Amino acid sequence: MAGLYRPIIVCLVYWVLMGAQPAFGTHVIGGELYYECVDPNNHFYRITLLLYRDCTNSSNAEFDDPAYLGIYDDAGNLINGPIGTDLPLISRDTLPNETYQLCLFSPPNVCVEEGLYEQTIQMPPLPGGGSYTLVFQRCCRNDDIVNIPNPLGTGASWEIQVPDPSVADCNSSASYNIFPPTIICLNEEIVFDHSASDPDGDSLAYKLCNPHLSSLVVVDGSVPSPDPKPNFGNVPYNSGFSFQNPLGGTGPTQLQIDPVTGALSGRPQFPGQFVVGICVEEWRDGQLLTTNRRDFQFNVALCDTDLTAVFDWSMDTCSNTLTFTNESTRGTTYFWDFGVDTSTMDTSSAEHTSYQFKEIGTYNVLFIVNPATKCVDTMQQTIVISDPPLIVDFTFNDVCLGDTTFFADSSSSGSGSGSINSWYWEYGDGTTHNGPNPPSHVYEDTGSYPLLLAITTDRACTDTARGGGFLVNVFPIPTVDAGSDQTIMIGDSILLMPSSGFASYLWDPAESLSDSSLESPYASPTVTTSYNLNALDHNNCPASDQVSIEVLVPATIDVPTAFTPNNDALNDIFFVYDLLGFQGAGLSEFDLKIFNRWGELVFESDNINTGWDGNHIRNGKPSDIGVYVWMVSGTKVTGEKIDPIYGNVSLIR
Repeated sequence: MAGLYRPIIVCLVYWVLMGAQPAFGTHVIGGELYYECVDPNNHFYRITLLLYRDCTNSSNAEFDDPAYLGIYDDAGNLINGPIGTDLPLISRDTLPNETYQLCLFSPPNVCVEEGLYEQTIQMPPLPGGGSYTLVFQRCCRNDDIVNIPNPLGTGASWEIQVPDPSVADCNSSASYNIFPPTIICLNEEIVFDHSASDPDGDSLAYKLCNPHLSSLVVVDGSVPSPDPKPNFGNVPYNSGFSFQNPLGGTGPTQLQIDPVTGALSGRPQFPGQFVVGICVEEWRDGQLLTTNRRDFQFNVALCDTDLTAVFDWSMDTCSNTLTFTNESTRGTTYFWDFGVDTSTMDTSSAEHTSYQFKEIGTYNVLFIVNPATKCVDTMQQTIVISDPPLIVDFTFNDVCLGDTTFFADSSSSGSGSGSINSWYWEYGDGTTHNGPNPPSHVYEDTGSYPLLLAITTDRACTDTARGGGFLVNVFPIPTVDAGSDQTIMIGDSILLMPSSGFASYLWDPAESLSDSSLESPYASPTVTTSYNLNALDHNNCPASDQVSIEVLVPATIDVPTAFTPNNDALNDIFFVYDLLGFQGAGLSEFDLKIFNRWGELVFESDNINTGWDGNHIRNGKPSDIGVYVWMVSGTKVTGEKIDPIYGNVSLIR
């Protein structure tokens, strides 16, 4: 058939190829054959065979490698040729001795090994339609089986059908979720989930069914003819047993399976090894697609129910660390509570564990085997800690670059550990020190430095603290910008705008500020002022800067209306006065002109501090009594031009 991988001889029970001698496969105790469509367009299927062997004795027959699969059409013709399709052994694994009943423990002399075989083959639609039947056969079963006659001469076969694509195109069969327990317990109820999963989501129905025989007959090591299709007879049962009652017993003790959920239940009445068959049928739209027939061996034995929580402990007197050893006879999960009322971290779920008691006191240690289950046992023991342990500890401080880190030993010890007589320090930058209190240390660069202190007592007890919470941080020195120098007019305010991101700010002087502790206070100086900013970043490292606010005074003048130049030292000079008394500090340029009533210039000055004494500017003679016109112009220090200002002044003698 085109597309099928290496056709093979089906139903080989033992090695007979290449002239090899037969190796009978006794101790086969179960198996399952199923498939999954992995390429719908090209009709590729992954075939999986699970075989189970009794590995209690090392002399038992090994797994075949490979196993051989026969593929037949509906007419019973072997269509994968005289050489056969091989299924390579992918993996093998010894199953745990599980009863799936927490308080029942299986005997230790049971061993079941699983062999996984897989191969991907192509099975295109058959000419004229029809289904494929996949077949694997093996001989023989365990000779200790009690519910069938002649088990050593009774073979096993597993077959499964791949339906015609017109019925279900690229169908995948159901496969069982888990292998049954290797042990079921005599006179104890069994409840086991024997359900399966189907990749296509088809409906599944479960039932007890008859395991099939192998049709192979081997005589004198000859290779049996693989054609025609094997006649799968049913495994016969001894009196008192049947495929519907494979464990024997009556009423509720019989093995039963829920047809909807696949739940197995019953109460075995007889010890021994029993062949059991389970079928899961795959249905779609009311039509049966295929059946996965699994058979396996149930080992019924008297189980151990002895569960006792027991532990022992030993103490390291240097550290007061107690090592607890679990000596329980049974158990799968554990819980320890060391009885430290002030801690929520004094528990463990390990099988064996340890705990350091750092304070003296009385502690009730609780040990639970299989906590939060129906199968549980506990043990509690009171432990008295009468002497404090040796504990290493020390203090230190983080610093800004260039500052000093100080160290102080705060280690303690008790009479059991002895007196501390040796200290060894590492600063994390390559420098070390020996002694109880190391000198202060200055780091040359920023970073995080792991510290170490190792102490030793006169009784040779030691303890070490390192890394973790013992890291000294050396932070960089920050820079702060107080802002740009500014100029304001007297009476105005300005918002100081330094660089942001610092934890605190402090300005000095504070008198002309809205709040000297704000990042951006308002400044209202009446004179030119330099403000000093001292800031701390979030590592408490300082930075400083300065900003200057120049205060300008506007040009304002006061002009008298009369003066008396008679040399009596009273009002002898006509001045243009600065209103605020700054003597022209608000002006950068000044010009004063005085005219008589005929428009003649009688006085001129570019200095605000120089006034008119009443004499004529050209001849120096006293001017006549009368009214004169003055004109003032100039420029403020801000660059603003002052338009000419006019007024009259009376000269009186």
